[in-house]
Amino acid sequence: MPVDYEDNPLGWARRAFDRWLAAAAGDRADELIRWFQNYDEAAGWGDEPYLWVLKALPEGEQRTEAQAALARAIADVLARKPDEQPLGKYPEQVAHNLFLLAAATPRPDFLWAPLKAVYERRRLSGKFEGTDLRERLRAALTANQADDSLAVEWERMGAQAGGDFLPGSPVDAFYGVLMLPPRNGRPSARIGSALANAARHLGHDENLRRPRFMSPVEALKKAFPRGPVEWDVDLISMADHNNWPSWTRSCINVLVITQRGVSFMPGALGLGIESAYQITPLAELWGGQIVKMQLNNGALVYIERLRNAFERSLDLMSLRSDRAWEGLLGRTILDSASLLPQPETILEKVLPAHLRESGSINPGYLVGLAG
Repeated sequence: MPVDYEDNPLGWARRAFDRWLAAAAGDRADELIRWFQNYDEAAGWGDEPYLWVLKALPEGEQRTEAQAALARAIADVLARKPDEQPLGKYPEQVAHNLFLLAAATPRPDFLWAPLKAVYERRRLSGKFEGTDLRERLRAALTANQADDSLAVEWERMGAQAGGDFLPGSPVDAFYGVLMLPPRNGRPSARIGSALANAARHLGHDENLRRPRFMSPVEALKKAFPRGPVEWDVDLISMADHNNWPSWTRSCINVLVITQRGVSFMPGALGLGIESAYQITPLAELWGGQIVKMQLNNGALVYIERLRNAFERSLDLMSLRSDRAWEGLLGRTILDSASLLPQPETILEKVLPAHLRESGSINPGYLVGLAG
């Protein structure tokens, strides 16, 4: 049954791609190389050719088969060693589009071996429109890892802001670790240290480090879906074991209530709970920044109300720096004083300790809170 293509650029692209699928497998690599240089159907598109190829992929059940054919063709081009034998009239553009298309077509079964061969030859060089082609290779490798071969490279990149061969920041290294093959459905055990390296790399900018660090944290949660409380506890554990910078408290949930009344909270707040309800902490984590406590009913009611009030206010906050987060937590703690059996513990113990923990709040802020 003939396909009725729309008479617009997307329709033309899909028709060209379907013709490409119908061609002999041996001819597909040659056609890709031409497309990567803006020849034939790729001519006249404002985007780089790899983008229109992605847009042209069919929808529904045919998409998986088309992606497999595309991955095979990419592998065939890689087999021609574009890092050693320049392909086409514009070899840098070919390599740029080749690696980015491989990154957007994660098929380790076809692409891991030829991409790893490019990496191991250490011959790739050059730039396209100012971007190092090795950065594009890094993206392709990240998306197509079939084993832990690059784990050492990611660790080196995370610690030194640059790998042995691949350029990249500690944030790039985190995504490399994130895409290592999972173990029993869980991320690599290296993920906690990778996040620590990313945080230290981002820490110089007090205004933007929080939203920038939250991006990899959310990427981790999305890649390995679990219940929110389970992730909250795991992130606290990662921070504790890998000594994350203290400002990253603002990027994870530090008011966690698990089943059976076990709770995690900032160490300063734990002082108030200990004093007001005579509850001894079960454990101190992250250098005392977080305490684990078994709460009784009164303490549970207090923590739940505090947490709910803090989360509502956080949702309304437009400035999401860690300084603003710590200030909002301090304000919420002060507002909750009347819920405690001993309200004076807020001013006597909790707020002074909170200011010591946060570090980023001006000490004079305590006067403003108390007033």
